[in-house]
Amino acid sequence: MQTATAVATTANLPYVALTETGPMKLRFEVNQAECFRRGIDCPKSIITIEVEPSKLPKDVRELIADRMMDGIDVCRLRLSEGGSEPNYIPNPDRGDCAPDRLIAKEPTFDGLLEAIEEDQKRIEKEVAQQKKG
Repeated sequence: MQTATAVATTANLPYVALTETGPMKLRFEVNQAECFRRGIDCPKSIITIEVEPSKLPKDVRELIADRMMDGIDVCRLRLSEGGSEPNYIPNPDRGDCAPDRLIAKEPTFDGLLEAIEEDQKRIEKEVAQQKKG
């Protein structure tokens, strides 16, 4: 059985490489039921992984950066007047808002990338529908 860890790993790119300042943290949510279906032990629904941005391809950095809110939260996008921006969930009782974090199917960097790709397709579809009128 696989166990969720706080550090992302993948075979084809060096996502985690410690430097003097340390890697950058990214936080997102995980669908624990989907992890269970896949045989992945994931005791927490909110995951923080560490990545070294300089080791990532520019297009991947751009996709992640477009969705970042409050420093480390990787959120769903929403359409805005200027294009798109990270989404948040208003909390009228407290008078503030919470990040609308992406929900991945696995607690890994690859799982986060899969969730980002799905979110990107969704936002592109919304943009196309908006242009149709």
